[in-house]
Amino acid sequence: MMAMTRRASSAALLMSLLLVMHYAIQTSAFQMNKPMQYRTDISATPTRLQAKQNPLFEYQELMVQFRAMEQQEVPFSSLRQDKQQELEKYIQTLILKKNARVDYSQLFQKSWKLIYSTSTVSLPVATSTTAYIDFLSDDKLNYRLEFGKFGLLKRMVASCTYELEAATNTLQYRYDKIASDAMGMKNINIGFMLEGRVSTIQTVYLDDQLWIDRGYEGPDGKEYVNVYVPAASD
Repeated sequence: MMAMTRRASSAALLMSLLLVMHYAIQTSAFQMNKPMQYRTDISATPTRLQAKQNPLFEYQELMVQFRAMEQQEVPFSSLRQDKQQELEKYIQTLILKKNARVDYSQLFQKSWKLIYSTSTVSLPVATSTTAYIDFLSDDKLNYRLEFGKFGLLKRMVASCTYELEAATNTLQYRYDKIASDAMGMKNINIGFMLEGRVSTIQTVYLDDQLWIDRGYEGPDGKEYVNVYVPAASD
């Protein structure tokens, strides 16, 4: 078991990281907030987000919607409420129909982009921020936040050590170093208050195109989900 001084949810730690850079985010001159226009013809423009191996209707629909969001650069925080409810229904159905065993080999040597979240922590900043989890080796990953093109803060990267607990479908990662690129300077160490903290990801669905984790936040322990897709190669 990974040693820790305090155990917290990934959402709570994400909020702590974002609060450190709250001023830089607020000074951004650009926020993507354009209306969503959903595509229904998925065969006309094939992309890497293809539902090749899962015949479930809900899976196919999620792939179509997420592909449209990526192509049109639409953040999940700007989606209409009825569209969010539709996506959440598909996600919950997919979780219920999944196999109990998670094949973690699908994660490794990949970068995953947060495409959708129901966390109240993620929603306020998601318009101008994109989160990534980059798996570097069998025990190292980067938790990366990319901010809007026109803000003072460009990037924040938490270098982490992680462990898998296959029996419980959980992944624990410890923040070893947190650095940022801001105001023309690179790799500024900003994480002295958070280094050593540990976050836990509870995987509830995983294949080579979709990764869903579930957690609980707030005093009432409200459930939330995060949905990741493979990030495009640079």
